[in-house]
Amino acid sequence: MDRLKADINRQWQTVSLLDCLKEVDLGIHFTWHFKSVAQREFIDRKPLQKRLLLHLCAMVTNAGVERVITGNHGEKYSDLMYVQRRFIRKEYLREATASVVNEILRARVSHLWGEATTACASDSKQFGAWDQNLLTEWHVRYGGRGVMICWRVEKGASCTYSQLKSCSSYEVAAKIEGVMRQFTEMAVEKQYMDSHGHSYRQVLQRDSSSLRSTAGYSNTLPMRSRRMSALGLRGR
Repeated sequence: MDRLKADINRQWQTVSLLDCLKEVDLGIHFTWHFKSVAQREFIDRKPLQKRLLLHLCAMVTNAGVERVITGNHGEKYSDLMYVQRRFIRKEYLREATASVVNEILRARVSHLWGEATTACASDSKQFGAWDQNLLTEWHVRYGGRGVMICWRVEKGASCTYSQLKSCSSYEVAAKIEGVMRQFTEMAVEKQYMDSHGHSYRQVLQRDSSSLRSTAGYSNTLPMRSRRMSALGLRGR
């Protein structure tokens, strides 16, 4: 395996990410998942495929459309923004991602790469965002304003699901949603995640104190009040 990797590195030292996207699309045609939100499409599929690949490259690299069009690809800024308004949607991106991941799982040779795993790991990463974004919040642990992206990755480093969340929302709900709504063909049997900056001792102490504080309360209290008391909150 080391000799194979060395030979590949010797023949193809640097490969453009745009070339990788193009080769993948030529093999599995994931750009066909992107359809116009209008009733008709007036653009031929070949130039549309090129504009979709350029715009997806601008998105995944965070380089932006203005930097991508400086590569002398023969496309204008207005054309790529038109593709963004008419063809780029969250559900289309997830369908295209699922098709690529499914093809990766099928293409793996078991005696070289091992059997397909049924376990995944999840974690979140903070990204900076403008204050005008409604989801932008100050992160207490990491510091700075931004949003959180929750990733769900399988053993072979293939991302099967990702979603946007605010900094104050719990990661557990987002990660459970990633298990339930992933669109790949992989059957998930195990899910690994971190404690979101909390130790097990802190979690046990918080849960035990919440139980002690609610032990003497009457069952006639409204359910909302009892839940807020268990969380250590006060109602207004």
